[in-house]
Amino acid sequence: MKSKGNGEQTVANVFNIIGNGTNIKGDVNASGDIRIDGTIVGNLNTSGKLIIGEQGYVEGETSVRVADISGSYKGKLTASELVVLRASSKFDGDLFTKKIVIEEGSVFNGTLTMEQNAQKSSQNKKE
Repeated sequence: MKSKGNGEQTVANVFNIIGNGTNIKGDVNASGDIRIDGTIVGNLNTSGKLIIGEQGYVEGETSVRVADISGSYKGKLTASELVVLRASSKFDGDLFTKKIVIEEGSVFNGTLTMEQNAQKSSQNKKE
């Protein structure tokens, strides 16, 4: 942890790992990057980067800065900056982002909305 000088402490360079064989049902909130090689069914929020490994699976509503997906995703994903769908990825759902890279071999089934402010677009779709 780092001290801000005003008595507050901040968490720097936090990296969370959900390992293969770990299954989580429920909401996950993280302040740093998160790598998922297991399964999460629920909402996921982080101000950092989401990495879904080849064995990883996420189902739910997710809000991140950057998503790098090699495994499977089902649901609504909002990435404020970038989404990378690797060749081994499978995506089913609604995707909101500013930039996207889709590698050959990736499977994408759903809708894609690309705007400068992906967070705002995603919120407008709810209404």
